[in-house]
This record gives sequence, C-alpha cells and structure tokens, in this order.
Amino acid sequence: MQTTLSFFPLTIAVLMSISPAAAQSTLPKEGGVAFSAVLHLTGQHRISMGDDLSQTSYEVTGGTIAEKEESFGDRMSMRCVGSGRLVKGRPEGETGMCEYIDLSGDKFYTSFAVVTGETPGTVRSKHTVAGGTGKYSGITGEWIGARQEL
Repeated sequence: MQTTLSFFPLTIAVLMSISPAAAQSTLPKEGGVAFSAVLHLTGQHRISMGDDLSQTSYEVTGGTIAEKEESFGDRMSMRCVGSGRLVKGRPEGETGMCEYIDLSGDKFYTSFAVVTGETPGTVRSKHTVAGGTGKYSGITGEWIGARQEL
C-alpha cells in the first residue's frame, strides 16, 4: 500500500480492521478487530515509459500488532507480492496477495486491490480473506487498509 520507489516505499504502515468467521472456538465467530502492520520492501522491478507511466512488481515482508493484545492479527508475520501501475503520480490497477503466519504456524491468506489513492502519501486498498490453515480454516472476511508513506 506513491510507491514503486515512490509508490511502494521501503517502509510502510498499514491500518486494518477485519470481520473474521473462523472454524474453531479460539477465534471469535464474527466481529471487528484492528491491527497495524509495518512492512519492508524486499524486492522491486520497475519499467517506466517516460515520467507519467510505470509498471512495478514487488515483494514486502513485515509483521502485525493488534490493538487488543492476543486478539486476531496480533504478532503475526506477513509476506505480500503485488504489482501495479503509477499513472501521472497516482496508483492504478495495483493488486496482490498476502500470507499471514501466527506464532503457532497457522496461516491465513488475502488478496488485495487498490481502491483509491487520491490523498498524497496514502493508498487505500480492499483486502479479501481467501482462506487459511489450522485455526484459520474456513475463515472469511474483508477490510479496507490505509497504507501511508513514512
């Protein structure tokens, strides 16, 4: 979530909330939660066609901390891969997938797409939970995340 060197910064912060529905009783069956993530750009490929158009693919890794300790999204590692265009300084067509891993090794997966990037330095994206393993088996949900440059 001005990246691709200006549109995918080296470190970004993400604020998210999700409504999970989990298969096991250790997670709430539904409801909102909030967590933050700090990500680090680990790989990037970019092609520019002049100053107004570029296409980028990238990989980021990082970790999450929930607002409420030990709630959904607390102390997880994450890895995302994605790609998108930067058209006249604004993100367009950015999509990707993420993998979140908790301390026990259970995972859940999301896909995401940028839904807006009008505010300078902030990109909003919609994340959709695509499934999981272990306690996240059967999970569903979505959130809107706000990615900000630091």
